[in-house]
Amino acid sequence: MADETTTIGLHSLRPAPGSRRPRKRVGRGEGSGLGKTAGRGTKGAGARSGNKRKPNYEGGQMPIHMRMGKLRGPHMKKSMPFRRST
Repeated sequence: MADETTTIGLHSLRPAPGSRRPRKRVGRGEGSGLGKTAGRGTKGAGARSGNKRKPNYEGGQMPIHMRMGKLRGPHMKKSMPFRRST
């Protein structure tokens, strides 16, 4: 005999206990644990407002496609491994 409390329906769905956590409110005072710099560190591009770094940006280091040596020979696909368009 099925109980009314054990039936599962759209009205009785809820997330598993402990799977949902409240969102972190950053920059709301030192007592919150995420105050002052709000988890961004002290200086640098990541700490500035409007921070939109490209995914392949290497922090001013010489980029990998410029560090790699170019191979000799005719311009084949393997000649310049990082600079090919196809």
